[in-house]
Parts: sequence; structure tokens; C-alpha cells
Amino acid sequence: MRDAHARHGIWGADSIDIAWFQWHIGEYLRCRSGGCMMTLAGHGRHVLLHERLHFMDAFTLTSMIANGWPVLSVLMVMSILSCTVIVDRIIALRRTMMGNCAAFVGNVVDVLARQGPERAVEFCRRDSRPVSRVLARIIERRGADRETLEKVARHSLQSEINEMEAYVPILGTIASTAPFVGLFGTVIGIIKAFHSIASDVAGGPQVVAIGIAEALITTAFGLFVAIPATMAYNYFVRYIQKIAQDVDLASFTVVERVSEEASQKP
Repeated sequence: MRDAHARHGIWGADSIDIAWFQWHIGEYLRCRSGGCMMTLAGHGRHVLLHERLHFMDAFTLTSMIANGWPVLSVLMVMSILSCTVIVDRIIALRRTMMGNCAAFVGNVVDVLARQGPERAVEFCRRDSRPVSRVLARIIERRGADRETLEKVARHSLQSEINEMEAYVPILGTIASTAPFVGLFGTVIGIIKAFHSIASDVAGGPQVVAIGIAEALITTAFGLFVAIPATMAYNYFVRYIQKIAQDVDLASFTVVERVSEEASQKP
């Protein structure tokens, strides 16, 4: 009976061999499928790592500057021009520092009263400030009437203001236009970003991030150029206004003194 069952595969080696074979086939298939899944997972991680490295390479400052060079080059030229004007005006306006203007006017009036007009003009010529040049021109026209002296004072003052304001409007232009140039580059960059999104729908957020970063760097550089230009422009304009006010007061005092002397002469 046992031999019959063994021949029919119930208790015999045939049943054991088939079960053992089925078990090994199942394990083999599971290992193969798991290996494939591991291989696919490893390949996915490799692709993801490659994409991240590519994103980091594209997100560097050098690459963003290289992509936005047309607008950034214009802003660079504006920055160089702004720095040149600032340095030039600082050197030029240092020679116009008024110091104690009231004391200088008092000395001119004293020399004019004690030593005469020629010595007063000579005293003014030894000074290189705008106030001295304006007062010298007024005293040189001492024989004219008051209206003529006031015209001479206004003309001389305006001439000095024009000289001090040389190139200063360039700073105002750069200060007002640099942010708009940067904004223009930003608009172009955003247009490129949307074009990249449309071209690579499956690109993910990194496509948008790179495009927006490239767009915003032009705005940042535009503000970087505009802020110093605005500060320098406001400072120079206020400084020149202060000098003009001091010179105007000084010229009024000298015109009064010269007019009095002219009226006292027979």
C-alpha cells in the first residue's frame, strides 16, 4: 500500500521533488522581481541625483549672470559711468567748501573799506571758492548802479552753479532709469521661464526656479546701480543749493556795500 502511494506521488520522492522544485522556482522569481525593482529604484535615484546636480549647476550665480548678460552689460556700463561721475564731483566740490562764509565776507568788506576796491579784488582772487569769484566780479563793476550790480551777481552765481552741477544730471538719469532697465530684464526672464515651462511640462519646479532667479537678478543689479546714484545725486544737489544760498547772501552784502560807497561819492 505504501509502495502504491509512493508510485502515485503521495508519500514518495516524486511529491517531495515537485514541492522542492516549486519552492525554488518561486524564490527565484521573487528574487528576480525584487532585483528588477531594486535595479529600477537605483536607476530612479541615479536619474534624480543627476537632475539635482544639473539644477545646482544651472542655479549658480555665474550661470545666471551669463544668461542675463545683455541687460546686465547695460547696467554695468551705467554703474561705471555713475562711479566716474561720483568721484569726479567729489574731487571738484571739495574745492568749493565754504568754511566760514560770513567771516570771509566780513574780511572782504573790511578790505574794501580800508584799502580800496583794487585790494579787495586782489584779496578775493587769492581764494578759489565760488563766493570769492562772485564777489570779485561785483567789486570790479563798482561804478555801475545797483540794478547792474545785482544782474552781475545773479549771472556770476548762475555761472558757478552751472560749473558745480556739471555731470550731476547724469546721476539723476541713472538713478531713475536703472531700476526700469533691471525690470525690463526681469520681464524678459519671466517670458523665458514660461517658455521653458511650456517646452518641458515634466521639468518640475526647478525649471520655474531657474527662470525666475535669472529674471530677478537683473532687478537686483538695477537696484544695486540705482541706490548709490540716487544717494549721490541728492547729496550733490543739496550741497550745491547750500553753496548757492551762501553765495547769494554774501553777494547781497557786498552789493549793498558797493552801492553805499557809490552813492556817497559826489
